[in-house]
Amino acid sequence: MDPIRLLIQCLTYSGIIPFFLCFILAIQNSPGWLFILLAYGAVIQSFIAGMHWGISIEVERSVTALVISIILAIWAWFSVLLICYPLVAIIMQISGLLALFMVDYCIISGDNYPYQFHRLRQHVTLIVIIVLIAHIFLLPN
Repeated sequence: MDPIRLLIQCLTYSGIIPFFLCFILAIQNSPGWLFILLAYGAVIQSFIAGMHWGISIEVERSVTALVISIILAIWAWFSVLLICYPLVAIIMQISGLLALFMVDYCIISGDNYPYQFHRLRQHVTLIVIIVLIAHIFLLPN
C-alpha cells in the first residue's frame, strides 16, 4: 500500500476519536461534553468545507461549491451557538455532515480527489453520524 494513502487513512480515522471520547464523557455525565462535541464537530466540518473551498478555487472552479462550503462552515458553527437546544444543535451537525458529503458526490468531480477518497469519507461520515445519533440518547431530559 502507498505510504501516503495509508497515512491519509490513519489520520482520517484518528479524526473520529474525539467523537467517541465525547461519548464516554457523556456517559459519565461530565460537564462540558456537549460543548466539546459541538465545537469539535464544527472544526471538522469547517475543515471539510475548507477542503471544498481549496478544490473549488484550484481545480473545480465551481461557484456552487464555493458558496455552499462557506454556508456549511457557518452552519456548523451556528450549531455551537445553539448549545442551549442540544437536540437541535446535534441535528444541525448531522445535517451539515450529510450536506458536506453530498457536495463531495454531487458537486465536486470525483477526479479531483485521491483514489478511494469517497469510500473513506463515506465510512468516516457514517461512523460520526451514528455516534452523533447515539449522543442524542444521552441528552438530559
